Amino acid sequence: MKKRWLASFLSLCLLVALLPTAAMAVDEVEDPKVFTISDFFEAKADGTYDNSQDENYETNAQHITYTYDENKTCSYNKKDDEGNYIEGNPYWVKTVTFKGITFNNLVVGSDEIKTLQSVIMNGRRTDTSNQFQASIEVKFENCTFNQTSGTLQVYQIMPCNVTKYSFDECSFNQNATSQYAITLNASETAYKTHISYEITNSHISSKGRGINITAGTEQETLNEVNGTPHIIISNNAFELPKSSDSNMAVQIAGNWSAANLDSTEDALITISDNTIDAYTAVRIHDSMGKNTGDSAKYLVSFSNNTLLNSTQAIVAKTGTNSDENAMLEAIRDAYQSAEDGFITPATSVNLNTTTLSLYSNTEPNTATLTATVLPENTTDEVVWTSSNTNVATVSEAGLVTAVADGTAIITATAGTRESAPSASCTVTVTTYYSGGSSSDDDSDPTYSVTLPKNVKGGEVKTSHRYAEQGNTVTITVDPDKGYELDELTVTDSKGKELDLTDKGNGKYTFKMPGTRVEVEVSFKLIETEPESPVFADVSASAYYADAVKWAVEQGITSGTSATTFSPDMSCTRAQIVTFLWRANGSPKADGANPFTDVSADAYYYDAVLWAVKEGITSGTGGNNFSPDAPCTRGQIVTFLYRAAGAPAVTGGSFADVAADAYYAGAVAWAVKEGITSGTGGNNFSPDAPCTRGQIVTFLYQGVK
Repeated sequence: MKKRWLASFLSLCLLVALLPTAAMAVDEVEDPKVFTISDFFEAKADGTYDNSQDENYETNAQHITYTYDENKTCSYNKKDDEGNYIEGNPYWVKTVTFKGITFNNLVVGSDEIKTLQSVIMNGRRTDTSNQFQASIEVKFENCTFNQTSGTLQVYQIMPCNVTKYSFDECSFNQNATSQYAITLNASETAYKTHISYEITNSHISSKGRGINITAGTEQETLNEVNGTPHIIISNNAFELPKSSDSNMAVQIAGNWSAANLDSTEDALITISDNTIDAYTAVRIHDSMGKNTGDSAKYLVSFSNNTLLNSTQAIVAKTGTNSDENAMLEAIRDAYQSAEDGFITPATSVNLNTTTLSLYSNTEPNTATLTATVLPENTTDEVVWTSSNTNVATVSEAGLVTAVADGTAIITATAGTRESAPSASCTVTVTTYYSGGSSSDDDSDPTYSVTLPKNVKGGEVKTSHRYAEQGNTVTITVDPDKGYELDELTVTDSKGKELDLTDKGNGKYTFKMPGTRVEVEVSFKLIETEPESPVFADVSASAYYADAVKWAVEQGITSGTSATTFSPDMSCTRAQIVTFLWRANGSPKADGANPFTDVSADAYYYDAVLWAVKEGITSGTGGNNFSPDAPCTRGQIVTFLYRAAGAPAVTGGSFADVAADAYYAGAVAWAVKEGITSGTGGNNFSPDAPCTRGQIVTFLYQGVK
């Protein structure tokens, strides 16, 4: 591994100043934790927490913030330092926002969910809960939810008047094959009111199921005078196995009759612009059969959801009750009727022929092209176009009609997306000649110049179709876009090749012999670099745009879905080891697997075994490698330091780097090599993670 590459790559990770978080240690005795809810200071016993006035504010405020509704106050008695009550009018809490936190198995009754509830209550400035009246919103941004057993029952997070939960740029991971990653209840007894939800720009990865949406138990609240609940599932990526028909991205369940919806109402649930790779996109649970009216038919709005790898759109789980089955099928039919609700993108297009020869003055002057599009259930329709309608036109059904002599490219494109697949056919139109002389003077015979009929990639013309011996004939070749001339020959009736003179600009001349001649021409594709995928979350002006394109082209990394790269997502230990392994030529795995949490079919299997063999990693203890744990600055320094041979070095320490820290030598080495000078204030921030965008940027800068 080149020293220059190491220095640039390390600079990426060392110069990134993110929120200070504690992360799992790598290959050392100490074992710092990922920053979780248990790392916060909980509410004081008397409930007098007050953001900036509290001594724990600096720690908590890095990952949690509160806002207050200045139009609403409540009276309370607050104690002073001597225990005496003071009158006051505090504002009601409006929002509680969590950022960059990893939650592990938030289930009812767990210590973690109890701590989360207590931290939410830290927003009080009183010893009563009056401040949590009416429309409290709890937000989660860039958080990770690792459910190892039960589903994340969102309404259980805070059993008070929270009426909206929002999740943006979060990751939901469910490890149990029979569980949902998330459950959203629109109404619950604990609230006596409805609840709204938003899940946007997030990644739902589950060994079982995705999101379960149910009406809940307090159904009469679904259409109260203060408005109805709304659930938005938008711009998310679902990755679920196809091993069972229960592995759906979204399930709709419950009795929604109390919502009293009709065709004029706005849908309560919006599912749009998601990318779904699962057995089924949406399943209608059999409990929906208990709806007594049409309300459930108008419950959900679907639009622009892309189905990948044969994912089914909508199924209804039916049972033995004919009345309930009829309702389920009616709901399913109503959902399936939504135009553009689900998109199954075409992956390929093939035509029945790639060349056509037609005449402009006689038959055959028409031909029908047939396009075969895969997969068979694609929702993309074929769009036909002609590159030159003055030569040949094409109908919506693929009927090609000759207009005049020349060459036209007929293209069949599946859909209107920018990346839609297509196939082309080259159509050559000529004038039919029956033979004989075109000269009125029989003493000066003329001879024919025959052009090829099936030319792909360009057009060829001649100045003469018949010429006398000794005449100069000019050939003009015009390659199509993306093509160039490959070969051009002219032969007489005896097969002798004639001399051609290149006149430039695609023009060539020859002297007409005393026989007929044939022109042969071929074009070839101009070799170009393959286009990199276009990611919706990587703008052209982003500092990492060129780096992302390079990293994908080099095979160092790829997007997190067909349309997203997730540049702000932190890198895991498995991803970092894989990047290093690919940069070293992706050698085949060698040796025994020492880790119980690294399976042989994991994408990072060879990379981990290579790193173990090279002495770059030995795991996190207990026969574990912890592949999904975020990789920190201290860990990355350690990886690269070991990859460089772990040379002896001294000096270069920081205030937050203890002399006995496992990464102390690696940090000193990085300072000596001029790779880093820390993150400011004599700090190194060893526990801060690096994002995908930052990682590829420094990789790119190191090798370009």
